[in-house]
Amino acid sequence: MVGKIHTAKAGSPDVVIPLVQMNALMGFVHDALIELIFSLPAPECRRVALARAFTKLLWIQGDLISRHYTPN
Repeated sequence: MVGKIHTAKAGSPDVVIPLVQMNALMGFVHDALIELIFSLPAPECRRVALARAFTKLLWIQGDLISRHYTPN
């Protein structure tokens, strides 16, 4: 739904965000999460596992967002 509401397909037609900016946002969120994860006082193996899990989650979210930007 996040990808859909930021295109002309749903929501307000005045709020259309280009895909490049949605991808930039996802990159910013990913970077912020990785920085936070590696600052946690946890064993390194735990931080690496958490970073890998969030990377996979954000990749899936990015894929779902980009699906709404491709022509049908």
